[in-house]
Amino acid sequence: MRILMLLIAGLCYNGLNSTNFKTQIHQNIVDEPNRKKIAEAIVSDLAKENYEQVRKEFHAQLKANLSVEKISEAWAKFTETMGSFEKIVSTSPTTARGYTQIKCRCAFKEGNATVEVTFDEDDRVIALFLR
Repeated sequence: MRILMLLIAGLCYNGLNSTNFKTQIHQNIVDEPNRKKIAEAIVSDLAKENYEQVRKEFHAQLKANLSVEKISEAWAKFTETMGSFEKIVSTSPTTARGYTQIKCRCAFKEGNATVEVTFDEDDRVIALFLR
């Protein structure tokens, strides 16, 4: 399957010391439902081409690096290949380098793809990928 990376946050995964790692795991468990709602809202806003709303939960550095125009261009290129968005099929949490990722498996006219939303400890989006 072709992989299209929408963006990589300017603040890629920083290492966590063991104390912060334990706090991070606890925080992820507590905030997982909220993060799932945020990720689903981002997918919905992408589908509606409401790109300013997509940026609402972005960390300041990601917001500075990813303009509405860049999101629009990436989504247009992605849907050109995958076809129109149909629905979110499933949503699942995972952890990568101590950060929570919510993976939204989505149905498009031409097949399935995944929108991955990565969160920091303050529930701010630090990375967003289309795969």
